[in-house]
Amino acid sequence: MPAIKPGANVGLISLIMVFMVLCLTVFVALALTSASTDRNLTVRTGQTVTAFYAAQNQSQAFLLELDALLLELNLDAIDATEFSAMLPQRLEPLLSDNITFDESLHLLNARWPAGERLYFETEIRVNLPGAETRYSTLSIRTVSVQESFNRPVGNLWR
Repeated sequence: MPAIKPGANVGLISLIMVFMVLCLTVFVALALTSASTDRNLTVRTGQTVTAFYAAQNQSQAFLLELDALLLELNLDAIDATEFSAMLPQRLEPLLSDNITFDESLHLLNARWPAGERLYFETEIRVNLPGAETRYSTLSIRTVSVQESFNRPVGNLWR
């Protein structure tokens, strides 16, 4: 009977073990990379959502101010002509780089930054006295910084 040489299969077992360790190392590296990418995406999404809702809150605060101003103006103005004449001066304190007013159309265009790449834009028509509401919201949309105001990225409400 031939003698069995000890350690004959040790090389094969060592190769299988090295291969398994190498596979596990690659899977761990891929899992860590994926987890890191997911974390970064979650942080960016959270920042974007926070900035968007902050801009929307600014928009709502502006609408509250505008509504109070228009109520006061409706009470002070005798007729639509006087209302139209007084409107630009009364709106002056509300206007800024972000808020513009077109006197001929009675249109307010307001925009607030909603993160690094987006603006939250609201277009409002001021109604004359006697109308059902003091103003009408024509559109609320998000606008990319690279886009012009005439090309919305996503129209939220129209």
